[in-house]
Amino acid sequence: MLSIAACAGYDNAVVVPDKDEDAASVLALSLFLAFALSSLVALVWLIFTMATSLLAQQWLGDLQPYAWALAPVVFVAATFNAVQFWTSRRRRFSSVARVRVAQATVGVGTQIGAGMVAATPLGLIIGQGLNFLLGVLVLGHTMVRELGTYRAAFRMQALRASAYRFRNFALMTTPALFANSASVQVPVLIVARAGQVAEAGFLFLALRVMQAPLTTIGAAVSQVFYTEAPQAGRDGRLAGLTHDVLRQLAIVGLGPLIFAGIVGRPVFEIVFGQGWGRAGEIVAWMVPWLMLQFLASPISMLLYALERQRVDLLLQLLGMLLRIGPVLAAALLAPNWLPEVFALTGAAFYAVYLEVLRRVAGLPLRSLMHAIGEARWIVLAWIALGMLLRAGIHAIGWA
Repeated sequence: MLSIAACAGYDNAVVVPDKDEDAASVLALSLFLAFALSSLVALVWLIFTMATSLLAQQWLGDLQPYAWALAPVVFVAATFNAVQFWTSRRRRFSSVARVRVAQATVGVGTQIGAGMVAATPLGLIIGQGLNFLLGVLVLGHTMVRELGTYRAAFRMQALRASAYRFRNFALMTTPALFANSASVQVPVLIVARAGQVAEAGFLFLALRVMQAPLTTIGAAVSQVFYTEAPQAGRDGRLAGLTHDVLRQLAIVGLGPLIFAGIVGRPVFEIVFGQGWGRAGEIVAWMVPWLMLQFLASPISMLLYALERQRVDLLLQLLGMLLRIGPVLAAALLAPNWLPEVFALTGAAFYAVYLEVLRRVAGLPLRSLMHAIGEARWIVLAWIALGMLLRAGIHAIGWA
């Protein structure tokens, strides 16, 4: 949650300026703010740990020995976000795609390997940190050479001008990003806090497995869309561009998501071991949410491209209330249904989100339905494959 807001939203503005020199100034401002916030986090941790060790133990509990990692991981994560936007601005989309695959391999591989050696939280933290650090090193190597030609962009006058010109990204995008992150992270904490520790583990595993590929694909598409949307808006092509992106997303993603919902329980039992089928059940509940998110998230960048940050902020605040409120109520009234309630709130929010984006893009409802309908035969094929695979697993007796 901290890393998303560490650049104060200015990293999202790197793509917007017409001139590369102005974009370089925005990038420099983003990196400076990331360093400043990370340093503040490190200082607070140091004072908190040394001056009030008893209070730190009470607040952090078993996480206290690992709290030192917060500042460096926040810094590399925020830096990667900013560097990624610069790379997309330069239209090196293949580089971003390759880096994301490498990040997933190195990050998850480190986490799994560390877990096999010693089952401590440190392996998860180091793997996540290496994930972002790899991206910074690979993409930043080229970026440093390019920025050498824009030295004037690093002057204080240029930084102040960029901070003022794109102030809405700081004033509105930062709380919007924070609200978006909280709407996903806080309900998981509520589930654990409500005494449903095993359910929180199942929910976290389901989220991690399903959102990893979706985030990779969605982020790649959103980077391309973000660079094209400003010019498309000026040329009156935004509705057509949005239709084409939604069509491709529907063809690529909707079928596999439904397939995952069908085979989730038996496949989780096979892959993760007996007793983990509950995570597969949660995946089935999450399918409507993930389908709508997969369509909405990549094109949500048009709100930044059109500088409609106020709309984004209102949407994210609505999402935070819509997702956290019902989960809190369920924790009191129906604690055994917490993951299901969380999944349903996700579907409700992203349905509203997609509708607002459709209106902002000027895309008629008929065009939206046409874009989604283009995937109908592929979706039916995935459904048939899922049913056959599930029947085969049961017939063999694997799960």
